[in-house]
Amino acid sequence: MKLGEFIKSFSHNNMIRLHYEMESGTKCVLGDWDNVSMDHEILKGKGKNRHYINNEVLGLVGVNFQGSSTRYPEALNIVIEYLENQPIVDEVVDGIDVMFNEIEISTNKQLEQLKAHLESPKGKASLSKWAKKYANEMEVKDRWVEKIKKYYGDNIDLLIEKLMDKYYSKEYTDREHKMNVEPREPLLWLLRDYAATYGEECEDEKYFNDFTAEAYYIGSYVIQLMIGQGSCIRIDEK
Repeated sequence: MKLGEFIKSFSHNNMIRLHYEMESGTKCVLGDWDNVSMDHEILKGKGKNRHYINNEVLGLVGVNFQGSSTRYPEALNIVIEYLENQPIVDEVVDGIDVMFNEIEISTNKQLEQLKAHLESPKGKASLSKWAKKYANEMEVKDRWVEKIKKYYGDNIDLLIEKLMDKYYSKEYTDREHKMNVEPREPLLWLLRDYAATYGEECEDEKYFNDFTAEAYYIGSYVIQLMIGQGSCIRIDEK
């Protein structure tokens, strides 16, 4: 019985490891215990073991992996015939493989075009303009952080509670929703910048959730940045 027929008849959703018969036992066809293939991959002409689909099956072999570092001790160990001139089977490429290959080609082309643009005089001017704009924004942000420290550094809780009263009020959230936007909280983001500069990093996981990116102690509160499909600022009392 050939390997393909054997798999169809006796294997369902198993990992397959192939062996050649030797006088002293068996040896892995691919020379490494971790070179396995799913049975359905072999039938579809995929995976490292696809070349042996028409080799005769000689039997099964039990392998004791105690103390071994192989990642696949549960694989089915099949002994197949050795062929002097082993046929090579071209790997089958299905639609999803073609799609990802086309995406990779397209992405590489776009990256090449972007690189060429950035190295052109027009691209260099555009990049310089963006860098100046970004540097200006960072300078403005830093000035506001220093203003917070100057006016509220000794009583940061006062500012936090003012901002929470404003942004978490029903009046404010209703007004923002009527404009068809999620409530905007620009000063909470500035408060997070202040906390990142002058606060203490919080490592207490009781404040965290699956979306926590960073968290800081600030006054009597913990302020954290959460990132999911979007991003937002959350404030909790200590």
